[in-house]
Amino acid sequence: MRNYILYIILVLNHLALTATGGELIWSDEFDGPTIDPLKWTFDTGTGSWGWGNGELQNYTARSENARIESGNLVIEAKRENYNGSAFTSARLKSIGRMGFTYGTLEARIKIPDLANGLWPAFWLLGDNIGSKAWPACGEIDVLEMGMKEAIAAGTQNRRTNSGVFWDHFGSLANYALQKEHSLDLHNDYHIYKLEWTPETISTYIDGTQVYEIAITEQPDGSMEEFHRPMHLLLNLAVGGQNFVNITDPAAITAPLPAKMYIDWVRLSDNGHTVLRGNETQQRGNFGVYTETTAVSDKLTFGTDANLYIWNNMTATTGPAHEGTQAWSFNTAADVWWGMGVACTFDRNMKKYSDGYLHLNMKMTSTQSFRIGIKSTAAGESWLSVKNGAEQFGLIRDGNWHEMLIPLNRFDNIDFNTINQIFMIASDGGPATNIAIDNVYWIESSPRPTPANGNYGVFTETTAHKNAGEFTSGETGNFFIWENTLTAVTKTPKEGADSLAYMSNAGIGWFGAAFTANVKLDLTAYRYQNSYLHFAMKTSSSAAFQIGMKSGNVKDIGQQWIVFAPGHDHYGFVRDGKWHEINIPLSDFASVDLSQVSQVFELLGTAGPISDIEIDDIYFSGGGLPLRELPGDIASDGCVNLTDLELFLGQWLKGNCSLTDGHCQGADLNYDGQIDLADLSQLAVHWLHIL
Repeated sequence: MRNYILYIILVLNHLALTATGGELIWSDEFDGPTIDPLKWTFDTGTGSWGWGNGELQNYTARSENARIESGNLVIEAKRENYNGSAFTSARLKSIGRMGFTYGTLEARIKIPDLANGLWPAFWLLGDNIGSKAWPACGEIDVLEMGMKEAIAAGTQNRRTNSGVFWDHFGSLANYALQKEHSLDLHNDYHIYKLEWTPETISTYIDGTQVYEIAITEQPDGSMEEFHRPMHLLLNLAVGGQNFVNITDPAAITAPLPAKMYIDWVRLSDNGHTVLRGNETQQRGNFGVYTETTAVSDKLTFGTDANLYIWNNMTATTGPAHEGTQAWSFNTAADVWWGMGVACTFDRNMKKYSDGYLHLNMKMTSTQSFRIGIKSTAAGESWLSVKNGAEQFGLIRDGNWHEMLIPLNRFDNIDFNTINQIFMIASDGGPATNIAIDNVYWIESSPRPTPANGNYGVFTETTAHKNAGEFTSGETGNFFIWENTLTAVTKTPKEGADSLAYMSNAGIGWFGAAFTANVKLDLTAYRYQNSYLHFAMKTSSSAAFQIGMKSGNVKDIGQQWIVFAPGHDHYGFVRDGKWHEINIPLSDFASVDLSQVSQVFELLGTAGPISDIEIDDIYFSGGGLPLRELPGDIASDGCVNLTDLELFLGQWLKGNCSLTDGHCQGADLNYDGQIDLADLSQLAVHWLHIL
C-alpha cells in the first residue's frame, strides 16, 4: 500500500507543476542534493572589466557561493579577499544545457537586502553569443534590482528593472523600464515572470505586469535577436560602475554575507515555445574535414562552418591522405601562423569529452606548434606539439601520420558549447609546408571505474592498487606545468621510485598533475571511510596546495587543500621526513567523483619551493561505484516500484555494507544509513523520471 500511496503523491506533485499555465516543459525545483550539472554551468572569475560593468565580485563555483539548501538554490555574496577581489558570489547559466525561443518563464525568488551595492538578476542571453558578440546576441532582463536611481531615492528593495538589449545596424539599442513596488521585495518570495511571444516580451511580478515591448521582426532584420534561442542566467553581483554606480569596496554597505534564494525555475509552453536541450548532442564519429571516413555527421563548409586563415598560411596543392582534398599550406619563415574552423552555431560535443581528436598530418619542420579548440561557455585550450616532446603520433618525416589527441587533455573547455572545433597555430620558425587531412572527433571511451579496494595513482605496494592503477602512458601521464619544476635526487618512501622536485630558477609558481586521457569514475570512493592517501616530505616553508579536478572547465569541479607553515593539515610536518597523509574524500566536496580528470595535483602560487617529495599515492576504502541513474537500485535502467520495494527492504536493515549492491544503491546520500533523507531523494529521482 505504501508503494502506491507514494506513487499517487508523486503523480499529483507532477500534475501540480503544470496546473497554473501551459504545459510544463522544463524546470528545476532545486530538490536534489547538489546543483544539477545537466541543467547549469557557471561563469567564474572577474570577466572582462568586471563582466562588462566594473563589478567588484569574483564569481566562483564553490559551494560557499552556490549550493542547494532546503529545496532552494542559494547564491551567496561574501565579503572576502579572493584572487584579488574584495567579494565573491556566483553566476549560473543554462547555456548548452537548455535554451528556448518564446515561452512562459517563471522563477520564485527571494532577494537579499540590497542596501547598498547588491545587484541580483534573473535574465537571458542569446545562445549564439559565441559567434555573435553582445549585444548582437540579444539580452532580456526579467529582474534586476539595486540600480543607482533606487539608491538615490532610498528604494533599493522596492524598485525593479526590466529591459532588452539588441544590435541595431551596428549600434547598441535598448529599452528598459523601472517600476516602484509598494512592498520591500527582500522580505519574502515573489514570482518573477517572462512572457515571450513572437510579438511581445512582457515581464510580471506576482501577476502584475511590469514591462512590455513589441518585438515583431522587421523586414530589415531588426529585432532578429528575439526570435532565436536564449539561455537563462541567475546571479548576484556586487557593485559596478554601470547600473549600481559603486566602485569602492568600502562603499558597499549591504549586509554581507547575503543570500539570494531561488525556490524553483519553470518554463511552460505558451503555444509558440521551441525548447533546445540534450537532444542536440552529437554522437558517433563527427567529421570536421573528411571525405571517405565513415562518420555519423559532419560539418559542411560554407553552410554550418567556415575555415579561417588567420596569418601566414598560403594554400598550395598536394596529395590527400583520404579522398581527393587536403589542407596544404606553405608558411614564411619567422612569422606566426594559424588557422581555425569556426562553427556557425555551437556544437554540443558533451559525448566526446573522453574521446579523441583524430587527424592525419605531415611535415618535416621541427618547429613547435599547438592544436586547440574553443567553447562559448568556458574558453579555449591549446596543447603543444614540440619536437622531442609529446607528438601524439606525429613523425616529422614528410609522410602522412595519424595523430590521436585525448580530448580530456584540453582544459577550460565546455564541451556542450564548442564554437571552434579545430585550431592550429605556431609562433613561427623556418619556412615550411604542413598538410592536414581526415580531421574528426571520436566519441568518448568508457571511463575506468575501480571498485571494492584501493586504486593506485603512484604506488609500488601491491595492496595499494588491488582495485586497479593509473598506468603511465595508458591511463594518462604525470605532467609538469610549463616547466616549473625540475627533478632532484629521490629517496622513496616505498619501492624504488618517487616524485622529487624543486622549482626552476626565476619562476614564481609551480605545478604538476596526474592527468587522465579518459576521465576516471571514482564514485566507489564516495564513502565516509574513503581517503586520498599519499606520503610527503619537505623542509621548505613555501605554501602549496594538493588538489583534485573533475570535468574540463577551469574552476568548476576543482578542490584544493592548502598547506602552509602554521596551517598544515592531516599530521604533516615540515621537517624533511616522510609523513603519511590521509585526506577524507569528503574534503574534496566540489569534485564530481564520476568524472575525475586530474586525480592528483600539486600547485604553488606564492613563490618557489626548494624541495618536495611525494610517494605512495592511492585511493583507499573503495566500495561499489555509483549507478548511472540515481535511485535505480535494481540497476534495470529506470526508477520504479521495484526500486521502492528494494529500498524498503534495505531500510529494515538500517546500515550499509560496502559489498551489498542494493544497499549501496539505496543509500542515496552516502552516509552509511538508509533513512528518510534517502527516501526523499528516491522520491525526487522518481518524480524526475515521471
